[in-house]
Order: sequence, then structure tokens, then C-alpha cells
Amino acid sequence: MTLKLPIGIDDFKKVIEDGYLYVGITLMMRPRNAGDRGGLLEFKVADTSEGLGAALNAALIQIEDRCYGQDLVSAGVKLRSEIAVAFCGKEVRVRGREVRS
Repeated sequence: MTLKLPIGIDDFKKVIEDGYLYVGITLMMRPRNAGDRGGLLEFKVADTSEGLGAALNAALIQIEDRCYGQDLVSAGVKLRSEIAVAFCGKEVRVRGREVRS
């Protein structure tokens, strides 16, 4: 699976058919085959470097609370990566987890 960021989307339907859905600052990667791994990326911006950890936690909680993975489960995806990315200026932190459905 490759990661495509939909910059300058010309045909939103094509983006969805290719398995990538971009909503706000959440990116869902739906595999072509249900048996393959799917993924969710949630992006957050922190006000300070010290706030990066809290932003990562908030991103992972948001993925769970808003049931972002439900579309992948409905598509038959059994394993997905949930990844939080937090930025503060040029500083970036990433945290992830594997989820089986």
C-alpha cells in the first residue's frame, strides 16, 4: 500500500475508489483487498513542544471516539494501523497502534 496525499483533488470519487479518503486532517487508507492492512492517520498541531505528547494522545482518542475505523471494518478489513502525527513548528512526533477487528 502506498500513501497518497490528495493535494489538488480533481476527482473526489477517484480518490475514494483508489482507497484513500481525506476528511479534515484525518487520512483513511482502505486496501483494495479486504484481507490487507488498512490505516488511519490523524494529524494534530500542538502549541508547544511539551504539548506534543498530549496531542498524540488526543489524536488516538479521537480515532477511537469517532469510530473512524468503522468504515474499514465494514469493508472487511481485519487489521489496521492507527497512527497519530503531532506537529509543533518543525518538530514532529508519531505514535501508532495495531488494531484487530
